[in-house]
Amino acid sequence: MRLVVDTAIMVAALRGGTGNSRHLLAAGLERRFTMMAERSLAMSVLRQMRLVIDTATLVAAIRSATAASRHLSGAVRAVGGL
Repeated sequence: MRLVVDTAIMVAALRGGTGNSRHLLAAGLERRFTMMAERSLAMSVLRQMRLVIDTATLVAAIRSATAASRHLSGAVRAVGGL
């Protein structure tokens, strides 16, 4: 059997330690089925994965900075500044 795994499945499998996507990727790597390996498709999937992972990292950093800014603003107001 051959199977094409999309980017969302690959990213979920790499980021999470458990779950169906991880089991699917593991089964493919154990050659229980054939993952499509056309070079252009593989490179495209890897580029998309990198974009998704970089985007997720950026979103996490923005959320963290926003939370820190709110905390700092609250502390400044509490001491009577700004």
